[in-house]
Amino acid sequence: MSPPGLYRRAVGDLDMIRSRDPSVHSRTEALLHPAVPAVWGHRVAHRLHRRGCAAPRGSSPSPRGWRRAGSRSTPAPGSAAASSSTTAREW
Repeated sequence: MSPPGLYRRAVGDLDMIRSRDPSVHSRTEALLHPAVPAVWGHRVAHRLHRRGCAAPRGSSPSPRGWRRAGSRSTPAPGSAAASSSTTAREW
């Protein structure tokens, strides 16, 4: 999406919040509305998903910790894969 299209969409989101929430009186106040990071985070995650990236479950919309879809992550503690490889020293 081009920057002008991104700007139009962001302004449209802020105007939508202003029209639906009577306590919001300006676009500046709409930036503080809790729906803004949720909607924008969802849009970022959706675009990354379409490009083949996957986020760890329960992650925030920050790119740290994101991985390519289909790549392997570390096995869960207590799983068969985790117990087959010894990484900790046994004293």
